[in-house]
Amino acid sequence: MNLPSIKTQRLILRPLSVGDGEHIYKGLTDQNNSAVRFYGVEFQLLEDAQIHIDWLESLLKEQKGVWWSIGFHSQPALIGACGLYHLSKQHKKAEIEFWLQPPYWKQGIMTEALPQVVGYGFEELGLHRIEAFVETHNSVTKDLLQKVGFAHEGCMVDSKFQYGRFMSIDILAKVKK
Repeated sequence: MNLPSIKTQRLILRPLSVGDGEHIYKGLTDQNNSAVRFYGVEFQLLEDAQIHIDWLESLLKEQKGVWWSIGFHSQPALIGACGLYHLSKQHKKAEIEFWLQPPYWKQGIMTEALPQVVGYGFEELGLHRIEAFVETHNSVTKDLLQKVGFAHEGCMVDSKFQYGRFMSIDILAKVKK
C-alpha cells in the first residue's frame, strides 16, 4: 500500500521516514505530552523511536495501519503524528491515534489534520467506522475528537490497569454518513 502525502492549508502529512526518529524521540520523551502522560508511550533511547517507526512501517506493509508525520509546509520536520491502526477489512473499521509535541498545542493543528486522516480512512480505505479509545480524564483529546465529528459512545469502567491503578476508557467514534 502506497501512502500519499496530504496537504492542508498549513500542514503536510507525509509517510513516516527514518529521519523522523529524532523528532519522535523528542516528542515521546516529553512528560507533558498526553501520549506519555495518559498512555505510557515513552522512549528511553533514540533507538526505541526507530523501532517504533519500523513497527509502524510493518503495519503499512501488512495493511493493518497507516501513519503520517505532521509538519508545516514551511518547516516539514515532524511535530507530531497521526494514523489509523487495527484496520479491519472484515468489519470496515479502524482506530485513530495521534500526538503532537506540546509547543504546538492549541494552534488548531490537529483540528486541521484529523479530518484529512478520517477522510482518507473513509474514502481510500473503505472504512465505515473509526474509533478512538481515550482515557476518561483526558478531556482535551475527547473535546478535540468531538470537535471533528466523533460522538461519545460510552465508558469502559476500570478496563485497563496501568500505573498501579485501574483506568476507565471512553469510546468515541465517527461513522461514515
